[in-house]
Amino acid sequence: MGVRGLTWIAGALLLLVGGDAALAAPRAGEGLRLSQILQTLDATPAGHRLVKRAAVAWKLERVNQLLAYLRWGTVSKTDAVLTRHFDPVTGKEERSRQVVIYLRRDLPIEETVLDLAHEIVHAMEPPLWDPYDPELTATKYIQVSIEGAGGEVDAVFEECTVANDLVRSKTGIAARSPASRARLSDRCHRYGHENASGRIDRSLIMKDFYAVGAWRDRLQKQLGKEHRVLQALSDDEPVLYSSTGRTPYPVALLEEFEQMNEVACANSRRRESAGALRALASMPGKPAENARFLKNRCQGRGA
Repeated sequence: MGVRGLTWIAGALLLLVGGDAALAAPRAGEGLRLSQILQTLDATPAGHRLVKRAAVAWKLERVNQLLAYLRWGTVSKTDAVLTRHFDPVTGKEERSRQVVIYLRRDLPIEETVLDLAHEIVHAMEPPLWDPYDPELTATKYIQVSIEGAGGEVDAVFEECTVANDLVRSKTGIAARSPASRARLSDRCHRYGHENASGRIDRSLIMKDFYAVGAWRDRLQKQLGKEHRVLQALSDDEPVLYSSTGRTPYPVALLEEFEQMNEVACANSRRRESAGALRALASMPGKPAENARFLKNRCQGRGA
């Protein structure tokens, strides 16, 4: 989570999502360790389904080609570079998305496998929001980031399903190490990890993501009347915290939205006043859309 930058460069609009990736310097043998983590994930039924879906989404022929998307970092997270190109000649808009998955280097292997499962869910889904959508609000941003396809609830659901597979395997890392088994259970026990069916309960995951404790009143005030859309928001003690914001997810997502909005507003103003407007003028509806964005999302914000 987190916004790194939003820049207008040579007719392309870049949005880097994921915050400071804190890329760690490579160490001897770490490429081999990444391969081991990917193989461990792929060896589980749930992990194999995830890896197969990612390979299809990214048009890969072999599982090990996923390694090209993996890096070591100080936290586990997904960085996505969203690029929007305007062609003033054809009047067409093209968008591209480049993804890098960072995995926290200092975790035990079984936790890194779960982190990889979690981040693949985020990485292989298309963007859940358009940073230049005039109708995008902070509340909508929070809701779709938590509840949308490839959002936080989906990611935790998949990582805990993988945890179930690892614990139930008679030959895997959990079978060989009681400590590994305990760590896997600790991450997912709240969501049905140890029940008889082995099924993970999405509703319990959702409940934990919206538990913000003492932050609730301030958050509701900042969101205004629209906060009622977030029906699961509660003052229960927070359980899940953003790895980058060190706050409950809805709070961190609000901060992320505000950072993104500041940069998007600055870029839209530059587009309106600079040569980029000529490119927009050749595209039906674009000047009006840019004006609506500025009106809805940028009033009261400095140039």
